[in-house]
Parts: sequence; C-alpha cells; structure tokens
Amino acid sequence: MNKKSINIGCWNINQRAGSQNTNIPALVFEELMKRNLDIIVLTEFYESDNYQDLILSLINEHYSVRTSKYDINSNQILIAVKNELISSEIHINYFDNVDTLPNLLHLKINDMNIIGTRIKIGGYSKTQNKINKDFIDRRNQLKKLIDFTSKLEGCTLILGDFNNGKHSEYDIDKTYKGVAREYYNYYLMKKDFESKNFIVHTPNESYSWKGNSNTYCKLDHIITNAVSEVSDLKYDWGFINNSDYREQVGYPDHAILSASISI
Repeated sequence: MNKKSINIGCWNINQRAGSQNTNIPALVFEELMKRNLDIIVLTEFYESDNYQDLILSLINEHYSVRTSKYDINSNQILIAVKNELISSEIHINYFDNVDTLPNLLHLKINDMNIIGTRIKIGGYSKTQNKINKDFIDRRNQLKKLIDFTSKLEGCTLILGDFNNGKHSEYDIDKTYKGVAREYYNYYLMKKDFESKNFIVHTPNESYSWKGNSNTYCKLDHIITNAVSEVSDLKYDWGFINNSDYREQVGYPDHAILSASISI
C-alpha cells in the first residue's frame, strides 16, 4: 500500500490564557493557510472574543476543528484536521484541565492519535527553590503525558510546546547541575520519551522562541510513534514579515514548527 504524506504543524499563538484580553489576530489564519497543513495544533489558544472567527475560517477551508475545554485564565489547545483525512468518527479525550497534567487534547482519528500539548509553567520568581520546583513540576507533567500516550494503539503524533528550557548541542554539561534545568531539560525529555519507544523530532536549524535577554530556545517539538518517516522539519519565522505582525502579547511569539510525515 502506498504511504500517505501528511503536512503537520504546531504554533504557540501567545494568547496567554486571556490574561491581557487580546483577540486572535487575523494573520494567524492567513499564515496557516499559506503553509498547506493537513493537521494543525495551536497551543496557547484561548476562547477570546473573536475565537469563533478563527474556527469558522478553518471549517470553511474544510477542516474539522476541536478545542480543549474552556476554563477562565487557562490556556487551551486547538486541533484542526483536514476532512479528507477523516474516514470515521472522531474520538476525543478532554482531560478537563487537570492541574497535574499539561494543557492537553487527544483526538483519535481512524488509527491515528493526534495529541496537542503544552507543558505548563509557574510564575516568574527570583527564588531558586521556587524555580527548581517549577522545573520539577514540568517534568512530572511530562511523565503523566508519556504515561497516557504510551498506552495508545496505532500511530501517534504529539505536537506542542514542552517548555524544556534553553539547551544547545554545544553545552559541555548537559546535566545542567546546579540550575533548575537539572530537574527538567531537553535531554531528560528526550530520554523519557525514548524509554517508551517514541522519537523526538527537533529542527537542527534556528529556534522556536526568544526571551527578552536574547535567550534562544528550542521549546517546540514533534514526537512520534509508529510513523514511518518525518521530513522537512523546520522552525518557520516567515510570519513576522506579515505587515500586520506586532511584537506584543496576543501575536504569536513562537516559530511555526512544521514537518511532513508518512504513515
């Protein structure tokens, strides 16, 4: 049987749980449509005043759209899938905003599991013990995510923002002893996934988020199991050239992570 190629993408659209009463800018839909994606995952989605405009626009472009449950001041996940990929009923797991879990939405479509996720982070602190606890909590969220997804049958796609902190392949000490990343980092995340036969896919080039102090991080990843091939993996910052783009809360502050998969 011929393998089917599917274009997938993930984007943190920076709605920050509605904390600043922002609307989803029209460029989010515009930029997604430029990339011809079959599966879309949006993290930091929120049911702002105009969220239905985005959903209706996606439906009009022949996507089936599902979102995680709304809870005030809590980030949501949106997953959109091209109708042509769907040949059976969509089964949904919502998780009802469990505090110990990441932001999470699971769709089972045909024999494919699609999971959108974002590891939640604590508030800003200058206290080392509080920062350490935040990173310990992040890894505990990851472990619960892996515990759930490792039991799923069929091929599995996990797309999201894993908030794993800064890392570089050139780091001499990849254990990050003495800082909060000792408790949760890219390499621990990768080890945890690989222990359950998942593959972590991270672009070699560029970055997915930049902090105020010119801290460049790869936080967004695609994780697969029982997927035969992943290609054209990249972080795409092309949207910042959109004339309507603004560098402010409410406009995406992560790269679009995209790839093609064969199943």
